[in-house]
Amino acid sequence: MNEPNTRLISGLNVAANPHCHIGENPLWNPIDRKLYWCDVPRARLYRFDPETRFTELIRDADNSLGGAFLGGFTIQQNGSLLLFLANGRIDRWTSTSSEILIAPHPTHDGMRFNDVIADPIGRVFCGTLSLDGSHSGNLFRLELDGTLTPVLSGVLCSNGLAFSRDGLHLYHTDSLRRSITRFDYDISSGALSRPIPWITTNEQDGMPDGITVDADDHLWSAQWGAGCVIRFDPSGQEQLRITLPVSHVSSITFGGEQMRTLFITTATTEHPHQHPLDGALFMAHSAAQGVPELPSRIA
Repeated sequence: MNEPNTRLISGLNVAANPHCHIGENPLWNPIDRKLYWCDVPRARLYRFDPETRFTELIRDADNSLGGAFLGGFTIQQNGSLLLFLANGRIDRWTSTSSEILIAPHPTHDGMRFNDVIADPIGRVFCGTLSLDGSHSGNLFRLELDGTLTPVLSGVLCSNGLAFSRDGLHLYHTDSLRRSITRFDYDISSGALSRPIPWITTNEQDGMPDGITVDADDHLWSAQWGAGCVIRFDPSGQEQLRITLPVSHVSSITFGGEQMRTLFITTATTEHPHQHPLDGALFMAHSAAQGVPELPSRIA
């Protein structure tokens, strides 16, 4: 690792610790300048203000059909949130209202959504996985009119998604295969083509989980089971490794002033009392600059 890269990150600290079972989907909201993230198996949604360091629980579990898991969410152009739940259910949500956009469906029984991302024109790519691990999942594209189109099948554990800076490539993580694949992306049609195995990690480096791309087109990957975040250059070579005091690092995003705060979510291990920081939200100053995630525009 070269010397300049060792100074990219400073001041790593705990931003909040709600002891998430699986903290996921950190997303900076440019409208209210706060960080949102979810606790997947408890279907909770949190909001953190870096100015006041105040954390709010803004949505708790919904025990109706398909509502018990919150795999991911996007921020709509109008400021509402799209919540991607279980059994194919997708909700449109604000702090004062909630409506089901896509109802649970038998074809999605036993499945839940996982990581999601909006594309440059507002569609949403959303992965699914099996709740009991008995069968593989898919990657879907949620169209602007609210219909779901399958685009990739046979995914063992659909996870982190990110676009290259020019929007011409989509990165997709399959955690159980320890792989990140790069696709060519047609922005006008939403079509994926020419998959290229881009990164494969070994057992020591854990499984790639949530990912994001910075302003220099470098990809950052949270490494589940390895207690670290790795930054890769555009050729797929490791440039930086950040070690955290927990083993299950789940996702990562940029936010804050000039998009230079790094936010990292984590999950709880099998022995939570032995690891008091499991499930915490971490933050650090970054010399590398992030880019805002794109808003969804689903009707």
